[in-house]
Amino acid sequence: MATTTAATLLEEMSRDIGDYHTSSTTSVGAGDGTTVIDTSLADLTEDDGGIQAYLKMRSGTDDGNVRRSKRGDNGYTASSTTVTLTRAFSAQIASGVTYELHRFDPAIKREAINRATQQLFPHLYLPLRDESLVVDNLLSNSGFETAASSNVHPSWSKVGTPTITDETSIRRHLTNSAKIIASGAAEGQVQTAQVNIEELIGKTVHAAFWVYATTADWARIRVDTDGGTTFLSSDYHTGVDEWQYLEIHETIPDEATQLGLRLEVANGGTAYFDAGYMAVGPVYKYTIPTTFIGGGLNFVEEQLDIHDPNGDYVPIGAAPTRGHILRLRGKGHLSQPTTEAGTTEVTGNHAELIKAKAAEIFFSRMGQGDKDDPRHDPNFWRSEVNAMLAQSSYTMRDLNAQPPSAAWHIEEDSSGKYIIFDVRRE
Repeated sequence: MATTTAATLLEEMSRDIGDYHTSSTTSVGAGDGTTVIDTSLADLTEDDGGIQAYLKMRSGTDDGNVRRSKRGDNGYTASSTTVTLTRAFSAQIASGVTYELHRFDPAIKREAINRATQQLFPHLYLPLRDESLVVDNLLSNSGFETAASSNVHPSWSKVGTPTITDETSIRRHLTNSAKIIASGAAEGQVQTAQVNIEELIGKTVHAAFWVYATTADWARIRVDTDGGTTFLSSDYHTGVDEWQYLEIHETIPDEATQLGLRLEVANGGTAYFDAGYMAVGPVYKYTIPTTFIGGGLNFVEEQLDIHDPNGDYVPIGAAPTRGHILRLRGKGHLSQPTTEAGTTEVTGNHAELIKAKAAEIFFSRMGQGDKDDPRHDPNFWRSEVNAMLAQSSYTMRDLNAQPPSAAWHIEEDSSGKYIIFDVRRE
């Protein structure tokens, strides 16, 4: 969706409140980075100390950095061309460097902008779609959307000494798959599910993963039932240059002491794994990702065809289907940039609303403006915000809510919010 950078929002808000001037240096500053030189400064004031400002660089080595001018004539002498700073920039300021002057601290303005993006929810929101949950899945991060760290994916453990990385080009679903290169014996990564194994003995374990390989007998999945000796295994990938859905549907043996899912690559092989699950019985409770705010979960749907994770998703019928991906749709907060180049998911009138709300927040809580300047009065901006909220073009169209379902409902406790499936299944 369309976005606006933090630097642009800050600049336009500053213009709206009458606190913005931009120019470029005309000479090289002091070698220690403590001065900025520009002949146009003399046109701004004839007073000693007439420039009391925050200087924000917009190009050069210190692009984005902010420094404060010294007080009084220590910072600026009448009709001169030099501003002296309280703290040096990281390097000498060259000639031809673009900069901004702000009376109010740009960092505090940006904080007001970020607060505005939060406080305007749900009038402005980030549309969310999450497909990280799989019906009855006992595994965590089985789509590998949480990136690998220290050569293994979170919630998984290495088997042997493979090289494990994220893959963003060869993937079956969403943005990442797991790339595994085996360089010793058969190697990979494994995750052990936290289950009461005595209750599961004799039942059927179901497991499946999408696997990609280019050589036969390089890759398969295995259910580890005793910590590395006894396995229930899928067929190997055939080596055709394509994604194949490898499955296990086997009875858990009496000797089982654990239940783990291993992604295995033969010695010298390379394979990719994505969008899998392991299940035994029904799972009725699923944690809703914290990105969904307040009542912001509007739809819960499931994958129509288990062999097409990127295909159609449909409303859940009487009960969800084992191994099918759940699609959650709803609303979250807009992004709050932490850098100049960072973006928020708004443009046009939506950006205008954020700037007006930010100005209201700034002058009511963060900055003391001029009493005679209406642009420094929070009531002025409050009226502007209310007028904008009364016009549909300044707010985002609300998402339709899914009709009540007999299959599921939402519950909440001190730890989070949950989707609860109500129909008993075997």
